[in-house]
Amino acid sequence: MTERLITSLTNDTIKAVRALHMRKEREATGRFLAEGLKFIGEALDQGRAPVMLLVGQDARPHPLLDRAKAETLKSGGQIIVVTHAILEKISRRDNPQTVLGVFEQVYTPLEAIQPDAKPCWVALEQVRDPGNLGTIIRTADSAGCGGVILIGDCVDPFSVEAVRATMGSVFAVTISKASREEFLAWRASWPGSVIGTRLDATQ
Repeated sequence: MTERLITSLTNDTIKAVRALHMRKEREATGRFLAEGLKFIGEALDQGRAPVMLLVGQDARPHPLLDRAKAETLKSGGQIIVVTHAILEKISRRDNPQTVLGVFEQVYTPLEAIQPDAKPCWVALEQVRDPGNLGTIIRTADSAGCGGVILIGDCVDPFSVEAVRATMGSVFAVTISKASREEFLAWRASWPGSVIGTRLDATQ
């Protein structure tokens, strides 16, 4: 099994992974960062292998870690062994997870959504808080919704904070995005009911 050891914080690969905390870098690369072996296991269960698997030198042996390594290599990804100091810098936590994954973002175009696939879909306009968005995605998943449609200038669902809050549901539900005009035009052909809510509603 091919693994590469990196111990320098100035390594270009490590700098590229750390840069995924910035939205402009996520948008430029189409990638995002996920933390923790359990989280990566959720991705594997949905058929999503990381393009890069970063494993701490002190990571304990585990069957799920073996599976993650095998599926990463099978899909053409990289396995990189790193120091604890590098994990701290990437995760921005004092007690980081010992396994991190870099994944490709997946957005589903509106026209590809199949209304009959699930009984309910959630559309959100101009959500600003990444933690709230992640929680909504997780709740939509647990409620059996088909996915989440982001309208207008919403926070990035693939930010580290939003992804953490999904607790793995970011891999399980469809995520789509559109302008308000695109959404309204698409909604006109929606075959089911449309229920809207607003914060200042009185009834």
